[in-house]
Amino acid sequence: MNKFIKPKNLKIPISLGVICEKTLFLSGFMGVDEDTREVIQPFSKQTEQVLNRIKNFLEKNNYTLEEVVKVTVFLTDRKFVSDFNTIYKKFFKSNYPARSLVIVKDLAIDAQVEVELIAIKINRKKINGR
Repeated sequence: MNKFIKPKNLKIPISLGVICEKTLFLSGFMGVDEDTREVIQPFSKQTEQVLNRIKNFLEKNNYTLEEVVKVTVFLTDRKFVSDFNTIYKKFFKSNYPARSLVIVKDLAIDAQVEVELIAIKINRKKINGR
């Protein structure tokens, strides 16, 4: 049975994530302040915020960044690619997930970066031989 993870205090028709068996499909996250819902500036802080929000969401749902297999990134300007990659490598240190990066004209709420992903639960006992 699928588990639909609903957002709190959002009135839009969306699930933040859907867990289907061992796979988590995460909707697009943006770098917003958790309390005010305002987009954080500058771009570097916005990127750190979106990746921290994703990391926290994964952990809250018993996943880790190491279980992420596919990431899709939306940026509003090509000039952000290098900065994004620098910050991204602080979160994904090795065995990088497959990734697409798309330059778009605009994002909702005037964000400059949006990230969505897919993670698959790892059976650690089998991998570690326990």
